[in-house]
Amino acid sequence: MSTPPRISLARHLNDQRPEGSFSTQLTASPDALDIRVEGVGALPARMYAADAKKLKAVAGPAHFGRGTETLHDTDVRDTWEITADKVTLGGVEWDATLGQILTEVRDDLGLPYGSTLTAELHGLLVYGTGQFFAPHQDTEKADAMVATLVVVLPSAHSGGELVVAHAGQTRLHRPVDSRLTFIAFYADCRHEIRRVRSGHRITLVFNLLISDAQVGESAPDDVLASLIADHFATPAQPRWPQEQTTTPSRLVVLLDHEYSKHGLSRGQFKGHDAERVSAIRAAAERTDCRTAVALTKIHETWNEGYDGYAGDLADTETVLSWWQPVDEDCEEIALRVAESEICAPTPTVSLNPYESEYTGNMGNYGNTEEYWYRRAAVVVWPQARDFAVRAETDPVRALEDIAERLHDADLAMRTQSAIDARAVPLFVRLAPAGAFSPCLKVASSVDDTDLATRLLEPFSIASLRTDDAPHLARAAQRHGMSWVSEIVASWLSRHSFASELHDDWTQATLPALCDRLRAEGAADVADLVATRLHAMLLAFVRRSSSAGNPPSRRQDGYRHSAPTAAVILAECDDEALAEFRSAVAENPRDVTTLLLGILAALPQDDPIAIALAEDTTVLLERRITELTRRHADWSIAFDGCGCDLCGRLERFARSSESTRTEWPLKKDFRLHLHREIDNAELPVDHTTIRTGRPFTLVLTKKKALFTRDAAARRQATKDLAWVAARR
Repeated sequence: MSTPPRISLARHLNDQRPEGSFSTQLTASPDALDIRVEGVGALPARMYAADAKKLKAVAGPAHFGRGTETLHDTDVRDTWEITADKVTLGGVEWDATLGQILTEVRDDLGLPYGSTLTAELHGLLVYGTGQFFAPHQDTEKADAMVATLVVVLPSAHSGGELVVAHAGQTRLHRPVDSRLTFIAFYADCRHEIRRVRSGHRITLVFNLLISDAQVGESAPDDVLASLIADHFATPAQPRWPQEQTTTPSRLVVLLDHEYSKHGLSRGQFKGHDAERVSAIRAAAERTDCRTAVALTKIHETWNEGYDGYAGDLADTETVLSWWQPVDEDCEEIALRVAESEICAPTPTVSLNPYESEYTGNMGNYGNTEEYWYRRAAVVVWPQARDFAVRAETDPVRALEDIAERLHDADLAMRTQSAIDARAVPLFVRLAPAGAFSPCLKVASSVDDTDLATRLLEPFSIASLRTDDAPHLARAAQRHGMSWVSEIVASWLSRHSFASELHDDWTQATLPALCDRLRAEGAADVADLVATRLHAMLLAFVRRSSSAGNPPSRRQDGYRHSAPTAAVILAECDDEALAEFRSAVAENPRDVTTLLLGILAALPQDDPIAIALAEDTTVLLERRITELTRRHADWSIAFDGCGCDLCGRLERFARSSESTRTEWPLKKDFRLHLHREIDNAELPVDHTTIRTGRPFTLVLTKKKALFTRDAAARRQATKDLAWVAARR
């Protein structure tokens, strides 16, 4: 198997690694610096215990940052700190000495030639015997901050070494006795102050700010340009046999250092990254590609190693969270990047994660370790695929752009826009609800009916708003009513009739939408939407009246859906109303609850209300008659599922004289009858005598039958009076 171009590209970038390091150490004469501390006075060129004691007397315990919090914990950071406002630096030679040091630091760290470093004093630190600072990473305290500078003052002490780590490498820095020792390192490097064994370690700490950090132009790199071209011409390697792969849409080259959004947008690249960004941009331009700087979030899951063997990478996910294309504004994005699009000259595992988590053995898989990283990157993509790449990062904006261009007078512009639109359905499913309106605008403007379908199929009816009516009308005119019927059916299939989202949309949007469609000359579209909803209403009534639906659940469903049914019927014609009345007559079980709710939602003089009031009156009168029970009538209405067991249960239930029966039955048969009785909410006790074989099911009718029917009769009489008062 040949090496993927992205892997060869990572190796090439490593081979071209420029000069520069993540930390550096320099020295100068202590005579160059005069220090005065408020409450202490001038400090000597070399300090001893008595001087340290005076400094600690005016110092406070040092804090540290964790996320947005500022904390004090001596298990993490144990030292004394004097804030910068209490420290004055001077000396005849100090400015010249510091300027020379900063120039050398710039060059040693590999920062762009011509950039300028400025040192901003952060504070003075005193580490006594036993004190330390655990491994940590500095916060970039200003937008222009790129590194940290520590100046170790001459003092009698041992221990307290500064250890700096980055990308799997570690540097140990010890001060030079009787000299000012300058140690500079990039702010994203993890570092620690080891425990002081004796004496006092006294340091000044500066934030290093960069300006004029422009990435210079790189010499042409034919190999790099060729590898980028090969990357976009070579299909990704399949992860399993028979997997069909395509050529990558982008190349994401991960950088070594961490950056803030401000630092990236200003080009404040650190170390090797500056040269790499310059080289990649130059090669991209030669291969007709575009570039952007970006921030990524990376999540890796590793299987824990065992018996001396290293663990293996089980899963990885890389997401672009922010980017800024060249000469454009930055923007927040959320785009998952395929592994086949990533080039990592420095493996992510060699860097320090900002969060980790260990999970023990879970039975089906062994111990795992999860790590989360933040890395900067340069994103490269072919100019020819510019629209598709951008559409994937923001489908809504891409659709709005296409919709606007499709109305351009330029035929070539409209043609290209229609071609661009074909790339969007791949990403619409990941887009927010805001994508619906621009999708509908595009669908109403393209002649490709299949494309229009793919654009709109992912959505539900709840996405359709009144303001979308003109575009739906135009889409119907362009693609035909058969197409509209299929699309509306697809939208409605996303939610059941009685769902909260469906009901909310119908009540809030349907009337105004239908009015707007008719005003746009698309009455047939309004009628189609109403007819589809009417069909769902009829199916709901028939389904709810089925014997297997518990009465209380059926009544709750009817009560909840009545306002929606009223809105739908108001949009339907006389034929549809007649169909609904017929369905109600054929499925009378508890349907008066639905009818009463519809009447309550309609004006008294509404023709629909008048017609349904007649049906409701008939059903209520019949119900009152059925509920008029003789004193000794123990009969209970029951249909059952139609099986022999339910047939026998029905005979017992409908018997006006029988109140108790014993029935030897196998367990499965007993369970079936238990379910049927509970489902129908029959006033029948059903218990099992667990002696003999098989056990005996005992059914006993409850006296609550009479009180239940009496209460239902009173409610039906009250409802009948209410309907009569409306007529």
